[in-house]
Amino acid sequence: MQPLRYADPIDLTDKQLQAMAKTMHVPVSVIEQVQKDEKENAMLFLNDVYQVSMRDDDSGVTHLSIKRRDQEPIHDWRDLQQIKNELCGFQREGVELYPAQSRVVDTSNQYHLWVMPYGVEIDIGFPAGFVCNDAGDGIGATKPWKQRKK
Repeated sequence: MQPLRYADPIDLTDKQLQAMAKTMHVPVSVIEQVQKDEKENAMLFLNDVYQVSMRDDDSGVTHLSIKRRDQEPIHDWRDLQQIKNELCGFQREGVELYPAQSRVVDTSNQYHLWVMPYGVEIDIGFPAGFVCNDAGDGIGATKPWKQRKK
């Protein structure tokens, strides 16, 4: 996977706007407003595999909206960790939320990470890290860890 790079916002065609509105059961004007907000308040990053929209809220939390450029589903934890590290830093913690069913947003193969400000630890998880670098560690099978330094 290549490093992410900043990219100019992507303009959707009328056909794409209409298809999104139909899928989400909202007027095209709602999709247009969301696109306008994205252009004004988010930064877009691309690499050979992923497209990431990044925005900060008023509390310092960074929202990463991540999807594959080929629109296939993902859930390679190491890819998402690498994206978080590249855009937000190695020492910031993030979370992918599995919400109450009433709050689910599931309109495409798109994934969301919320990354806390520097120094804010999420009070769940393991107290220390341990990385299995390959299947030869005797712990379990995993792909090699190819972390780029920032």
